[in-house]
Amino acid sequence: MDYTLLTAFFVVALFSAMFRLLEVGRWIAVRRMAVDPEGAKAGLGAVVGVVFSLLGLLLAFTFSGAASRFDARKQLVVQEVNTLSKVYYLLDLEFPRIGFIRINATDRLLVELRKRMG
Repeated sequence: MDYTLLTAFFVVALFSAMFRLLEVGRWIAVRRMAVDPEGAKAGLGAVVGVVFSLLGLLLAFTFSGAASRFDARKQLVVQEVNTLSKVYYLLDLEFPRIGFIRINATDRLLVELRKRMG
């Protein structure tokens, strides 16, 4: 089954449903304002408070996700550095005389790989 078409259908359906419900809400608000202008604005403060609290919650989850991704990336860098130090140590133990040449070659290879990875 082609999920691209199914996804496109749901996107269009949700957008049209949201737009229609927005228009229905506007229509109801216009009718209420015509009948009682002061009474239509009576419960608006609670709605505004709820909307702002939900936006604050969304912002908090966004920053929490960014912080967790930053921590994960930091852990990967620490793991990479630990692995490289272990490789350097093992090369120095295995090839004490030519270890310096091999370490320089390893450095060049690592720098090229890191450039390609971004």
